[in-house]
Amino acid sequence: EIGQGNLKEEVLVPPLSNTRVKIPVDAKFKDWHESMRSIIHHHNLPYKIEGSAQIKTVFGSVKMPFSKDGNINLRN
Repeated sequence: EIGQGNLKEEVLVPPLSNTRVKIPVDAKFKDWHESMRSIIHHHNLPYKIEGSAQIKTVFGSVKMPFSKDGNINLRN
């Protein structure tokens, strides 16, 4: 883990649409050495983003977890 973030304000998403949400992340630079090693040796950066979203509807509120992982290829 190299950072954590939290979005405090509510984001309204219209029905049947997509909305991009920017979340500030506090990075801990002391923990970047493994990421830098992967970039130097393999030219990619593995990532994993995990969290949850509190979804409010007319029927109530529900907490929805999410997770996305992959690799960012840094070769040109």
